[in-house]
Amino acid sequence: MSFLIAQFDMERKDQGRLSGQAGVQQVDSAPPNIRDVFYQLNSATTLQALEKLTGEGPLISDPYFNGGGMHQIERGGHLTVHADFTRPKHLPIFRRLNLLLYLNKEWDASFGGCLELWSRDCKKKVKEVAPVANRVVIFTTDTTSYHGHPTPLTCPPDRARRSLALYYYSVEPPNRDHTGITTRWRMDTGARNGARQRAAAFLWRVSRKLGGIASQWETTGRW
Repeated sequence: MSFLIAQFDMERKDQGRLSGQAGVQQVDSAPPNIRDVFYQLNSATTLQALEKLTGEGPLISDPYFNGGGMHQIERGGHLTVHADFTRPKHLPIFRRLNLLLYLNKEWDASFGGCLELWSRDCKKKVKEVAPVANRVVIFTTDTTSYHGHPTPLTCPPDRARRSLALYYYSVEPPNRDHTGITTRWRMDTGARNGARQRAAAFLWRVSRKLGGIASQWETTGRW
């Protein structure tokens, strides 16, 4: 996984109005300054800048903000280390880049919440990034781009870890592993987690079977 970190000089108001994780409907109803940032980051100007900066592309943005939008994690919350999906279900395209813009003013290191970037074999942490205000992290997306913030937040109850997330795609697949359609979660070794992995695999097989049945019903009217 390759990544870039930048610090932008951008003022953010209405942070207190951000809550939960939102998709396109919430983006459209977000405060005007937040909404304008989303639209700008989805614009042709941004796509061209990202192509020049990363060498990825040609890039296209996702008008649905699938999996992206406004993200918030409150005290005690965490995000398990994972590799994101690389093929959205709603469009025949390939995910190439993640962009995270943090909104946390006066974020103390004791609060935790650092973004962790892990090795491709998911065995060791190679980079940690504090989620401070106006910091942007951009990294390539594939089935081994493991990241997260697995340690629960210790921020005060009236604070939360907030960010804007956008994902960028291409029509052509990248020259790296892009076969992970669903999110891949890191699990530690051991019998308990082995059972979790088997359960997850079983549920995935069941979901695919049900999806096939539903598709057959839609096309033929028969089970």
